[in-house]
Amino acid sequence: MVNYFFWLKPLLGLRWPLDWRARDVSVCGFLEAMWGEGETKARAADLISGLQWHYEVRHVMPGAWRKYQTWNNAEPSEQTPPMPVEALLALAGHASLCGDHFFAVTIFVGFHAFLRTGEMLDLQMSQIRGDGSFFTLVLTDTKTTKRHHTTEYILLEDEAVLSCVRWARRQKQFGRLCGASPSQFRKKWRCYVSALHLDPDVFAPYSVRRGGATYDYMQSGSLDRALLRGRWQSLKAARLYVRQGEELLAKTAFSAQQHAHFAALALVFRTFIQRIST
Repeated sequence: MVNYFFWLKPLLGLRWPLDWRARDVSVCGFLEAMWGEGETKARAADLISGLQWHYEVRHVMPGAWRKYQTWNNAEPSEQTPPMPVEALLALAGHASLCGDHFFAVTIFVGFHAFLRTGEMLDLQMSQIRGDGSFFTLVLTDTKTTKRHHTTEYILLEDEAVLSCVRWARRQKQFGRLCGASPSQFRKKWRCYVSALHLDPDVFAPYSVRRGGATYDYMQSGSLDRALLRGRWQSLKAARLYVRQGEELLAKTAFSAQQHAHFAALALVFRTFIQRIST
């Protein structure tokens, strides 16, 4: 998020002076731009915390924190429900129909690997290692790697996911897998989710991680596997996460028409995978 800030601020006409009071004003302006672009308040908090961590300072951006608190008060936190697998495949299918294959592949990989939203959007092609028969995601800039100064690895083992990654590698070798800026991705997300007659304010991008973790646990029944792929610090945390996901998923109901619509779009994505696999 800090890199995103330094990349985008010149385009917004924001300066980065030496004085921290003036820097605080600059960050406030950036937060207002984030609000206008539909970014999440979590990314706003990540930005302020990330800047303080990067410069090893504290209590130097009171204005930015007040802006964040106002944002937080305006948008009370609610638990993001997991994206059911049938809805995830339908979303990928709709994106494929729109010719947005990289969006489809990004959310499919994110679902399989339990990626957080920032990890999913920032995933670089260079972070995908392997010879084609297997792939491993190498994550160095995550919430937990920053805290513990470590590198995290996620093995991609689903054959459909491997086919998608092989296809992406044939298309490009560098840059983000997603191929869109965070704000562009979120605009597409709202458009595509709405096309499924779902509420994008309910099913947010974080629903991908929750959905993937919940689905994988329900299929495998293994908390140890969930702990490793989700990169939680304890079995207790993993258990709480997937159990909450199960409860939220149980409350999610779709109409017969929605199920039929999802099935048709999921077939589109499966056909895309079959085509790129040959």
